[in-house]
Amino acid sequence: MRLIPVLLLSLASLPVPADPDLMVDRTTPPAFGYTVGSLIRHRIDVFAPHPWRLETARLPTAGPLSDWLEIRKLTWRQEEQADGLHYSIRITYQIFPSLPEPGRLAIPELTLAFVHPQRPPLLRRLPPWTFAAVPLIPGRLADHLPQPPWQPGPRKLQRHWHRLGWLGGGILLTLILLAWRQRWLPWQRTPFRRALAAIRTAMHNREPRSAVLAFHHALNQTAGYALFQNRLERFLRQHPQFRPLESELKQFFQASRKLFFQGHEPPAFLERLESLCRACIRAEKP
Repeated sequence: MRLIPVLLLSLASLPVPADPDLMVDRTTPPAFGYTVGSLIRHRIDVFAPHPWRLETARLPTAGPLSDWLEIRKLTWRQEEQADGLHYSIRITYQIFPSLPEPGRLAIPELTLAFVHPQRPPLLRRLPPWTFAAVPLIPGRLADHLPQPPWQPGPRKLQRHWHRLGWLGGGILLTLILLAWRQRWLPWQRTPFRRALAAIRTAMHNREPRSAVLAFHHALNQTAGYALFQNRLERFLRQHPQFRPLESELKQFFQASRKLFFQGHEPPAFLERLESLCRACIRAEKP
């Protein structure tokens, strides 16, 4: 039983580990001159001797801290030194206070945790930082802002609507005249214009017979009778505007005969059928 007091006395005489030489220093801007939306930047320098280190996972993250304060950005950097670790922490706060008149606000305290492989963690608390803030428009001043002696009434827009109506009507009439001149109106589509659309569709679908028939139909409508090669000269006398296309029209009739009556593969001339149809469209214009 005498050994117990001896052991207790021995334990009491053991040296108590001293607090580590932790260094925490905060650099702040002036504590005045802030308003709604202002950014406040704090810099914190930390030194932890080996084997202590700052538990960076417990640092706050970007986001709201209260209904008027939030952390916009927090970054930290660690630097290895001969006798320990140096940390540089940058925190950017933004404030959104609802103040009727100038007042004082406080950024809450910041707790830093330090860990050791063989000792309990240590906490260092930075006290709240108080600063002065003012509203965008002081309440008393807002109540006495000068009011305009008159309020603008609704402007009469009838005259402007009339001008816009005349302008729109003129543009529409111009477009109609252009379409009439270019024969774009539905009732102005000439035989060869209708044939051109049919030829495009037929060639896209690899139907050369349909393309040739569409062009034959346009020739017949323009001539007023069934037009074959033996009647081509008569057609050109009646419609001299097509005379420059005589050679190509003859080639067309030859290619048509080979396709329908001789069973040949589509002649190479059919690849130029769309171009020939466009030339006929230009020729049939007055």
